[in-house]
Amino acid sequence: MADGEAAATWRSESLERPGGVRLRLAHWPPPAAPRATVLVLHGRTEFNEKYEETACDLIARGFDVKSFDWRGQGLSTRPLADRHRGHVADYDLLVEDLRAVIAHLRASEGGAGDRPLVLLAHSMGGLAAMRYLATGTRDVSAAVLSAPLFGIGPGRYPVGVVKTLTGLAMRLGLADRFAVSQRPWRPGADLFERNVVTGDAGRHGIQQRWFRDKPELALGGVTWGWLDATIRACDALFRPGQAERVAVPVMFARAGADVVVSQSAIARMAGLVPGAVLKTYPGARHELMMERDSIRDAFLADVDAFLTDRGI
Repeated sequence: MADGEAAATWRSESLERPGGVRLRLAHWPPPAAPRATVLVLHGRTEFNEKYEETACDLIARGFDVKSFDWRGQGLSTRPLADRHRGHVADYDLLVEDLRAVIAHLRASEGGAGDRPLVLLAHSMGGLAAMRYLATGTRDVSAAVLSAPLFGIGPGRYPVGVVKTLTGLAMRLGLADRFAVSQRPWRPGADLFERNVVTGDAGRHGIQQRWFRDKPELALGGVTWGWLDATIRACDALFRPGQAERVAVPVMFARAGADVVVSQSAIARMAGLVPGAVLKTYPGARHELMMERDSIRDAFLADVDAFLTDRGI
């Protein structure tokens, strides 16, 4: 299914949140006698359809798979009239959405409410997941964070410059405006040859084809407000006593060639979380679940082993 052409097999459901926000949930058909439920948490710009292949692989390993579009992307409610502006005012909103989704799944899945629940989170989803785990919750049994966003990667501008410009933009009231160099998504603009998220051309094309064929899924660059919220959320996690409150097993996965997020920040976080496991995949770009087979298969095998070793 790496070509992204297979029709999605999941059913959709809406979850209403305060303020007229609607989240789009995805439920894949579960295997017989699932060993656990895996809740997939997307990275920025992502959406339920993109994870069809990963969901099928997890189902084959005995997991019941759920997911949802974060507010601000996919077909969940977007906060700005310009749907192409990637925006979130505060990660507390995402944490509360995650808490509500978990409560909903526990209440609505019958006997599944007693089944282990695992978070499988990527990039921005990993940051939201860590903010949730750092509350000390035991509502989940374990978490796997793929290339989590704990710090901005080495990009066009030094991190210090990004923070300075973001602070200035927020003081000028530009929270809803595109940040410097950010723009709406355009067909054909994201060429495989210039991409920094995967070394697999087929999987790289999945998101681009969905954006082209279902334009309401498309999302462009980030706003100053998104940058501000992300910087604040990352900084908060590294305050003394925050990561140390995580009470469930966590596996951190680093992509060895990642330039989107800070690899050193992931290693630092893994050193703060009690009993954490850190895996690194040499040569991998940012999206481990969209990488070429050799990397992707190794990552999924490690996820399976990590959970099996913990009785899941």
